Amino acid sequence: MTMILLESSLMIVFMLAFRMLCRNVLSPRIVYALWLFTAFRMLPVECLFGRDIHMLSLNAFSRLFGKIPFLRDVWFEFSMVRIPWYLLVIWGLGSVAVFLYQHFINFRFERFLYENRVQIEDENVPFPLYYVPEIRSSCVFKVKGKIGIYLMPEILDQPDIYRTILQHEMCHIRAKDLFWAKLRMIFIAIYWFNPLVYIAAILSKEDCEMACDDRAAAALQMKKTEYGKILLDAVNVDKIRTKEDVFCTATMMVSSKNALRVRVKRLAGKEPRKAVSVFACSAFVSGCILLGFLSNTNTIARTPEQTIRQYVYYSNTDCQAGMMELSLYKKWDYLFPNA
Repeated sequence: MTMILLESSLMIVFMLAFRMLCRNVLSPRIVYALWLFTAFRMLPVECLFGRDIHMLSLNAFSRLFGKIPFLRDVWFEFSMVRIPWYLLVIWGLGSVAVFLYQHFINFRFERFLYENRVQIEDENVPFPLYYVPEIRSSCVFKVKGKIGIYLMPEILDQPDIYRTILQHEMCHIRAKDLFWAKLRMIFIAIYWFNPLVYIAAILSKEDCEMACDDRAAAALQMKKTEYGKILLDAVNVDKIRTKEDVFCTATMMVSSKNALRVRVKRLAGKEPRKAVSVFACSAFVSGCILLGFLSNTNTIARTPEQTIRQYVYYSNTDCQAGMMELSLYKKWDYLFPNA
């Protein structure tokens, strides 16, 4: 598990560096898609499909239930835990607390939309459409199990802005961005103690908006400079960001003043070249492989001392597992009556 924490952090740092260097020469949609590599690296693949998850999940509770008669065999394996049990408990409690806080933020926003929304009839929109007074930004959100588009009332009297923002939000729905937003929330809940995860969540959300800008401008067959001007007119700069936005799954139009500035500059920039995009993506995938994205951490070359230590560790593990299979604990009370 510690290797997953280390490798996921390295992957985030690599993605942040790559994003900083290449986002001006890559399509926003490609930049956003590359976050999938980071998301996959953060999944506990080794734990889910390896033997370590059995030891980790079992040993996390062995100290708590070690003296209960029918669970006493778990106590025998506790020495193999690399992460102290109390840190695992703190980790789990923190994840539950962050998850509940996320649920509270989203439930409060859902209630606000449900109580204040006014339906709009538009035959050209295949999704439920509403306007909400005092909403900070137009967005897509799921209320009462149904995905809907929620607009600011100020744009209803401005046909160009209304059409552009509507297309932007429909692109969010077609790209399943609410699903990816929920995946971000899961990673934040799991890795709540890692500041790199919060940075990755914020920046991936900004990349999501820029990718949607690119899709919307293409769908409307509109020049990106014109789209950028409409974007500036559609956003209320005084109501841009709160600290709770990172925990909300709504696809808000902007996340910060700096992000809005970057989006407009990106829209006004030159179109990326295909050759440069192919080279940059190839370099990114190669970097992922070098970071161990496709490798098994147990096959990394080790020094002789590290090899011996690993051999002893797994030998002890196999020995303890064998003793348990021989039902050694049936003689435990006889050998150690005061234990």
